Amino acid sequence: MITSPFLYLFTLAFIATLLTLSSNKIPKFIPPVLIIFITSLLVSFLGLFQPNEKIQTISLLTTTNLLPAMLFLMLLQLDYYSLFYHRSIGCACTIGTKKYWFLILLALVVSFFSQIIAIHFTPSHQILTSSIIALIFGFFASLTNLKYINGTREVANSMLYMVVALLGSKIGFSFLS
Repeated sequence: MITSPFLYLFTLAFIATLLTLSSNKIPKFIPPVLIIFITSLLVSFLGLFQPNEKIQTISLLTTTNLLPAMLFLMLLQLDYYSLFYHRSIGCACTIGTKKYWFLILLALVVSFFSQIIAIHFTPSHQILTSSIIALIFGFFASLTNLKYINGTREVANSMLYMVVALLGSKIGFSFLS
């Protein structure tokens, strides 16, 4: 039984990584996000995680920070010009370490500022408001040269998988309570 918040996040990230890497072995009609969600739900439901206050706090903090960052990065990969003129949208290339860390830092800065703004406007709906603010930041950032940084899709997908795993385990906790 896992009671440490660090081991909890590590286990969820490990599950998400394993399932993502083995996605070519799984039929294509089942999206990796769904498999990660169901697996983390089952692992939580089977009692691998003990739903204590520290784990619930780290789950909330991680979800609160990753959701706006993920939304921002997902919007950066949109090419509105190609979208409006029905041209094909190219996929992101493999990125280097400096670009990866730059994207992570940029996304976390956007997440931080969107949460600060959200706390001042609607403290009771912080996650919703910060996500909407991150969407707005992402939309406007995609109109700049930031959209030419390749790799936003990979970083955003990593964050998405972690958020999905957190949500799956959180639902498992609600069944145990």
